[in-house]
Amino acid sequence: MKESALNFFRRPHLRLASAFALVLCFAQLAAGAEPVSAPAGKAPAISVRNLEGTSIQPLADTGQKATALFFVMHECPVANGYAPEIARIMSEYSAKGIRSYVLYVEDDLTPAKARDHARDYGFKSGTLLDPKHLLVKAAGATISPEAAVLSPAGEGLYRGRIDDRVADFGKRRVEPTRRDLRLALDAILAGKPVSARLTRAIGCYIPEGHSSKTERN
Repeated sequence: MKESALNFFRRPHLRLASAFALVLCFAQLAAGAEPVSAPAGKAPAISVRNLEGTSIQPLADTGQKATALFFVMHECPVANGYAPEIARIMSEYSAKGIRSYVLYVEDDLTPAKARDHARDYGFKSGTLLDPKHLLVKAAGATISPEAAVLSPAGEGLYRGRIDDRVADFGKRRVEPTRRDLRLALDAILAGKPVSARLTRAIGCYIPEGHSSKTERN
């Protein structure tokens, strides 16, 4: 099915906030969820702020070959477990023309706490705040961590897991057997279609929260 639009493990010395976070972390992507459609040939003009308070339009066409978005919550153990791989992908693919951003999606996360988390987990640049879930909704993201890749025109090229290291509820591999996001990015760079454009992300459920209600008002 073609998507027409957007849709390590926690360092040993850091503790989980609560048992409730553990329960949330294993919620999974609802089967068959579809992203919100975007106008053909045009990426939506969505503005969010970076950790220094500057307004950024992550989807603007500035000559990039594609834009990769990583949706995370700072207390999600699965997302924190993937932080090294997220940082590696951002670094390795930036030189190839892939622009990447980490999106903190909590509506109560302060910029100061986000900066501390980004520093502790190796996110050196491209970190943004999405408390009103503007990009969450545009991409159709529901899980932390979840990746979405978009063309400069706003077409959804890939959405889902980073790899299959977290195989299912409570099942983790030491090394992944399939690196879905890297495969998708490599295909895009080679001008080839992405073989699996929608995969199941496993991690912490992104709640609607107050910010979503605010958007509807």
